[in-house]
Amino acid sequence: MHFTILDFAFQGAGFVGHCMLLRVLWARSFVRQFPRFTAFVIFQLVRPLVLVPILVLTARSTYFYAYHVFNALDVGFTFAVIYGIGSSVFRPFGVWAPDVRNRVLLLVAGGVIVAAILTAQINPPAVLLIHKITIKGEFFAALLMLELFAIILLVSSSAGLAWRHHVRNIADAFAVYSIALALVEWAHSYYGAANPVYAHFSRARVVIYLLALAYWNMTLWMPEPARTEVTAESREAIFSLHSRLIRSLSRVREKKD
Repeated sequence: MHFTILDFAFQGAGFVGHCMLLRVLWARSFVRQFPRFTAFVIFQLVRPLVLVPILVLTARSTYFYAYHVFNALDVGFTFAVIYGIGSSVFRPFGVWAPDVRNRVLLLVAGGVIVAAILTAQINPPAVLLIHKITIKGEFFAALLMLELFAIILLVSSSAGLAWRHHVRNIADAFAVYSIALALVEWAHSYYGAANPVYAHFSRARVVIYLLALAYWNMTLWMPEPARTEVTAESREAIFSLHSRLIRSLSRVREKKD
């Protein structure tokens, strides 16, 4: 994709937005509460500081490999954030509910299989094998990211699990962005990077990410609604009641069988 002044403007807007977001996380004492998200933001700050000089000062092939290395790191940081969101929702007291854990693991395994099948069916219009492998890998990661957010939303809703307010703010913007990313990678795999359609999709994805960045800055700066703290005794009572309920339901099922 040919870089224009607009693309560099997007880079600058993203850098300023991430600086502001890091300040919000620090000022609101969210660095310890959301360490994975904080690491993601720091990575997004470092990324253009490395890639833009490589783009301007080195050969195109050097930028290609650097870009995809940073893309792989970006995927790793994003999955770390998704894991943190899932842990906050499914393990609010540090302990998994057995029925929820099994359901989540089963759905994740199914999501990986579906993403792998869909990825195997695409045939990117690329000449070099490394390009095809890269496109397929990015398409697989984008699909899996979208599926994981869908799984978190589906299971938490069906199980009646409560979300922390700011965790939901982080997740909502990520979920919308994951849809845009999946569409971009589909365009990449179908049309190829040289097609103008891919360039349009790619810039639309950047705009959506910048909107997500603005949303994070706004919502994380706002105070979180007061929550009732759960004591250690209450926590033990909740899980004890949950265990008794599971055993009672098991006995009822056995009697019906």
